[in-house]
Amino acid sequence: MEAKNFRPRNVIFMTIVVGVSVLIGQLIYVLFIDVPFP
Repeated sequence: MEAKNFRPRNVIFMTIVVGVSVLIGQLIYVLFIDVPFP
């Protein structure tokens, strides 16, 4: 990426998207994998 195209807003947006994705992944892992099935 070039320095011209660098925008803090895009970086913040990507950080939020990655953070939400990680949280959703953790929820799915806890709900469907960590919990023993009956």
